[in-house]
Amino acid sequence: MRRIALILIGCVVIAGCSPRVPEVPASARGQTPRAGALTAWVGKGRLEVVAPGTRLSGTAILRSLGDGAVRAAFLSDEGVLLADLTAKDGTWTVTRNVADMERALPHLGRLVAQAYARVDDAGSRTWDDDRLRAASGDAVRWYGGDPVLLRAVEGGGLDLLVEDWRMIGTNLVPHEARAEGPFGITLRLRLSEVSAK
Repeated sequence: MRRIALILIGCVVIAGCSPRVPEVPASARGQTPRAGALTAWVGKGRLEVVAPGTRLSGTAILRSLGDGAVRAAFLSDEGVLLADLTAKDGTWTVTRNVADMERALPHLGRLVAQAYARVDDAGSRTWDDDRLRAASGDAVRWYGGDPVLLRAVEGGGLDLLVEDWRMIGTNLVPHEARAEGPFGITLRLRLSEVSAK
């Protein structure tokens, strides 16, 4: 009896930790899933980092380079450049950063690379119930909803949620991306202004 109770608790914990991805309705199954706009755009907003006993925020500026790559600059409220990175194809390179950002860079780079830059995962997409699943390296990308958009990324680090997609020209760009970890650790990138370049 005790073993069954532990198995049930384990199943509830696993189900509670799975990504919150809306189902793709049958009428939308023929759509091409979208993630990362191919056209050039510029976005400005805020980066917020929350950890036990710590809450930091600063300015974020993202610029799509038009070829699927995205360049991101993170600044303090005083205007000091904290980090400058470029992401494409699920990877990122750091151009400049301050020493205090070293520990956050892998999470920030992954957030920008997975949520905003193009990742070619078309060959690895399969249906998992009513959601589209794509394996890309050590990450699993989840597509759902109508329109069919990237909604979550698991594996390879903190779980990512990609939300609030809005039209910019002929493309959709997420206005919020979050990386969520244990103990309430959260990195949130929220764009308040996005315009076609």
